[in-house]
Amino acid sequence: MARRGAGIVARDGEAVRFTPPALAAVLAEDAGAARRAGVHDVLANTALDETVAVRHRALRSGRPDADVARDLVEAAGRALRRGAGRTAAELYLLAADRCPRSLAAQRFAWLVTAAGTAATAGVPAIAGRAAEAVLAAADAPPAHRVRARLVLLDLAGQALADMGEMFAGALADAGEDPALLAPVRLRLTWAAMIAGDAGTAAVCAADAAAGARTAGDPATEAMALSALAQVQRLRGEPEWAGTLRRALSLPAPQVPGWLHLSPRYLAARFAMVDDRLDEARAELLALLAVAGRDRTGEALVEVLRSLSEVATRAGRCREALRYAHRAVTAAQHAGLSPGPTWYTAAVAELAGGSLAAASGYAARGVRASEQEGDSLYLCRNLHALGQAQLRAGDTRAGVATLRRLRDLGTVAADPMIVRWQGDLAGGLAALGEHEEAAAALDGYRGSLTAASSEGAHLDRATAVVLSEQGRADSAVALSAAAARYFAGVRQPLEEAHALLVQGGAERRRRRYAAARLALGAALTLFLAADAKPWAEQAQRALARTEGTAAPPSDLGLTSTEARIAGLVRDGASNREIATRLFLSVKTVEATLTRVYRKLGVRSCTQLSQRLGAAPTRVFPDSVTVVDA
Repeated sequence: MARRGAGIVARDGEAVRFTPPALAAVLAEDAGAARRAGVHDVLANTALDETVAVRHRALRSGRPDADVARDLVEAAGRALRRGAGRTAAELYLLAADRCPRSLAAQRFAWLVTAAGTAATAGVPAIAGRAAEAVLAAADAPPAHRVRARLVLLDLAGQALADMGEMFAGALADAGEDPALLAPVRLRLTWAAMIAGDAGTAAVCAADAAAGARTAGDPATEAMALSALAQVQRLRGEPEWAGTLRRALSLPAPQVPGWLHLSPRYLAARFAMVDDRLDEARAELLALLAVAGRDRTGEALVEVLRSLSEVATRAGRCREALRYAHRAVTAAQHAGLSPGPTWYTAAVAELAGGSLAAASGYAARGVRASEQEGDSLYLCRNLHALGQAQLRAGDTRAGVATLRRLRDLGTVAADPMIVRWQGDLAGGLAALGEHEEAAAALDGYRGSLTAASSEGAHLDRATAVVLSEQGRADSAVALSAAAARYFAGVRQPLEEAHALLVQGGAERRRRRYAAARLALGAALTLFLAADAKPWAEQAQRALARTEGTAAPPSDLGLTSTEARIAGLVRDGASNREIATRLFLSVKTVEATLTRVYRKLGVRSCTQLSQRLGAAPTRVFPDSVTVVDA
């Protein structure tokens, strides 16, 4: 039977393992009970490790045996003390299986311990089996049933919002006991956050924190306060800072598997959002050492994701890609929900990889988040996808994606993607939808907080819209101010992005030397940061100004205005233009009014004479359009 050539068995040091997973079970079943008992006897007597010997003694027979069960529990405790979580969980589960009726109370305790230990050790199959065994028993005590349900809730991952029946059972079993209710309400908080229900999340988090404080459970209280601070910040409530300080003051241990839900981790995330990038990076690197001991992999993935996002903001694009790809691999290995890691990978690719890869990651992230009911990362992935489409020149698709994000109505002031409204405004302006673009900017302005750099992002977004409207002087002033701000906070990609907008606006007002100066500075920054897609865009923009004094076909029109003017010259009616460019007739008419005013003409005939026979040259200025 040992067909090595066919890959049936393999040696791993002194151990022999069967490559097809089911083969060992098939061989054991075929051997018969008597032969199996004899083999386990031999293995128990020859084992050098007492834990191994105890396990084989238990496997000699499937009959309940109190002494064997107690020996297994002692062995499980030894395994747990030396960090062998999987072995400990298996032994606790085996002890429960060998437990006689006289030890029923201990059996439930062992099953709950097996479930919790397996979950922490990253063995979801064992955790699920042990938890389900508790719930299957009608006589299981309510406290044990709650703890079993908590394990199953934790195994749900991003699909937590779909666990309504499990939550109802947990609340019923918990009764009025604050020690049991607090962890259930904490998970209700997470479920509401995933579903995008900030109001429910805030109530559940406050209740969980109060209950944990009453029960003397600082770890649960710290996580509940951290979640409350996150919700408060998402809703733009200034109380978040005090809530986070309370969480940080609690004597909660840093447990590797729960690290990403701790106040320290949240404080590092907020430092990133508030442009304190060096502080965020230093804290995340310290947490990475702890997260590396996380057997479930979730905390490790989250810390890697945050390190990637910090590196992106700091202009270290290679580092951002490296951390993002490590996070994707770790999430796949651990069997975690892919939506969050695909979002991070999309952000890193937008900065330093490729727009095609960014679009692919974000599109997959959208699908995964939709399937799991994860509203938070659905919004974030839609933002990344919209950015990729806009920057690749597919302005209409990018605007449609960002409109879908707007219509979800759940993004509020999410600090990770608050600037989506500015991106939408730029895309709308490029399509000639100036009224809707202005409304998007107003929404952006209303969502800003004083403690972040979003004022500079708003200035840059406004500059894009003004440039598309032909108000180049104001666009230059705003984009230059944004570039100076980002230089001061050491965010080279954002600074170069602002310079890119400034260069386009300078070209629009025919100041070609100034345009080349701004675009050249942007290109230098992008190249230094290894920001490949941005550098390519800057090179194309710079090439359009090289050797140019004042091209006669550049009449100061925006890209949309130039396209519409060219179609009018070619004899198209307003309705035909609207159909061809997917615009409303009203938008075409308003755009033509601006064209007439800029060119000093009053009729289609005068417009055709002014443009001449040669095709109108289009210079896309907005970063939402690469090549038009």
